[in-house]
Amino acid sequence: MGKSYLVLDASNSHIVVGVFGNGISYSKTRFAPRESFQLITPAIQQALSETNVSRPDAIVCAVGPGSFTGIRIGVSAARNLAQLWGIPAIGINSLSFYAFQIRMQETEPFAICIDGKQKRYYTKFIVDRASDSIERVDTFDLASAEIQERLHRLQIHQVYCNDPATLRIHNVQVRETPEPDAHVLFQAAMTLNVSEGSWSDLLPHYHRKDPAEQKHPEGIRKI
Repeated sequence: MGKSYLVLDASNSHIVVGVFGNGISYSKTRFAPRESFQLITPAIQQALSETNVSRPDAIVCAVGPGSFTGIRIGVSAARNLAQLWGIPAIGINSLSFYAFQIRMQETEPFAICIDGKQKRYYTKFIVDRASDSIERVDTFDLASAEIQERLHRLQIHQVYCNDPATLRIHNVQVRETPEPDAHVLFQAAMTLNVSEGSWSDLLPHYHRKDPAEQKHPEGIRKI
C-alpha cells in the first residue's frame, strides 16, 4: 500500500488543501487573503473527512516566501499535525511550487514574482526548461527596477505575478499567476526531490526578517 499525503499552502492569498495517494485525489483552493487563520483548520478537517483519511502518512507544506501571516499559519498547522501524528513533513519553497505550475504550460524562460509589499517582490528567474531544476534556482527579494535589469540581462520576456497591477516592468507582458492547485503542489514535491524530515525540520521561509524581529532586533524581553 502506498503513502497518503496531506498537502497545505497558506503562504499567499489562497488556502490550498489536498489529500493524495492510495487512490485518493482531493484538491480544494479558496481565495482567503485575510481569513487563513479562521479557515485553515476547518479546510483540513473537511479534506480528511471527505477522503476518509484519519491519519495521513506525510505532510507537504509550502513554506514561503510570501505573506508573513500566511506562512506562519500554514507552517504551524503542518508542524503541529506532523508532531501530533508522528509523521514526516516535506517543505517546499512557495515560488518553486508556483513556478512548477507555470512551467507546465510555459515553454519559454520566465520570471515568477510574488508581491512582498514595501514595493519589493520575491522573485525566481526560470531559464532552464527542465522542471526538476526549479528548486535549485535562487530566490531574490527585488525592487521593480532590479527585476527589469535582470530580465534584460537574462533575455527573459515572460513575467508572472500574483498582483500584476503593482509590478512596473517596461516592454514585458506581466501575467497573473495561475490559481494555486494542491495537486500541482503534490506533484512538485514529488518531482523536485524535496527531502522528507521531521516536524521540527519544517521551518518557515520568510526570506526577510520577521516583522517582530525587525522591530526588536535585540529580541523581546520576557517580563
